[in-house]
Amino acid sequence: MVLFDHHTDTLPAPSESLISCGSWVLESIHNLPMLKKVFIIGVSEDAYLHIPKDVQNKVAVYTEHSLQSNLPTIIKSILTNLPTKSIYISMDKDVLLQEEALTAWDHGTLRLKQMMGMVKALYRTKSIIGVDICGEYPVNPSTEYHKRTKEALEKNDRANGFILQSIQHWNAKRHKPSRLLHA
Repeated sequence: MVLFDHHTDTLPAPSESLISCGSWVLESIHNLPMLKKVFIIGVSEDAYLHIPKDVQNKVAVYTEHSLQSNLPTIIKSILTNLPTKSIYISMDKDVLLQEEALTAWDHGTLRLKQMMGMVKALYRTKSIIGVDICGEYPVNPSTEYHKRTKEALEKNDRANGFILQSIQHWNAKRHKPSRLLHA
C-alpha cells in the first residue's frame, strides 16, 4: 500500500471493537496477510516515533522534508522498493499544503501536482487495485454557512476533482475497452 498522509495512522486502536482514522494502518498490517509493506509518503519528521516497533519492518516512511529536498530520487526509491506488482493507493489530503486542501488536522507541505506526479509514476509501473481519497473538512449544521467552511469545501472540491480526473484518465489509458462480441 502507498499512503499519502501527514500522519502514520499506526496508533493503537482506542478499543478492540473500534478502528479509528489514527489506527487503521496498524490494524491493516496486523490483519491483512497479503499486505506486504506500507509506504507512507509526506509524514512529519518525527513519524518514526509513532510506528510501533513490531511493525517497523513493514513500514517505509518518506518525510515531507525528504520530498522537498529530492523528489525524483524518492520516487525512484519507492518504485524500486515496492515488493509487489499490485498496490493500493490511499490519499489523505492533510498531506497537502493548506493552500491546496483543508482538513481538520495539521497539514504537510506537499503540493497537489507533486502528489499526483507520484501517483502517475505508480500508475505507469504498477497494477493499481484500488484508490481512496480522504481528509474532508468537517461540516456541521452550525458551521456549514461560515465563510471558512465554504472556502474549505470549494478548495477540497477542486482538489478532489483534479485527483478524480487524473485517476480516470490513467485508468482509461491502462484499461483498453474490450471489443463487443455479437452472438
